[in-house]
Amino acid sequence: MSGLRVEFLNKRHLSVSGDCLALIDPMKPSIVRVFDILTGKASNTHIEHSTEIIEMDLNQIEMASERKMCFVDSNRDMFLTKVHKPEVQKI
Repeated sequence: MSGLRVEFLNKRHLSVSGDCLALIDPMKPSIVRVFDILTGKASNTHIEHSTEIIEMDLNQIEMASERKMCFVDSNRDMFLTKVHKPEVQKI
């Protein structure tokens, strides 16, 4: 991921589970990029939102097919989506 600077990484912008790593894109903070832990390659899917995402976290369930992400946007609204089949829902 080009443009990634270590000083911008923190627990609000990065989350790790057993099968994937999720990172808020520092160049376009309305996108969360997902990477496979085993290969290090970017996933075919990413989570895109209409406004800036300021915080996110992955659940820690064992089944990768049930992996979910919760995120908060710049309006302080909270959303939930599946990681591998993004369908963003406001909570």
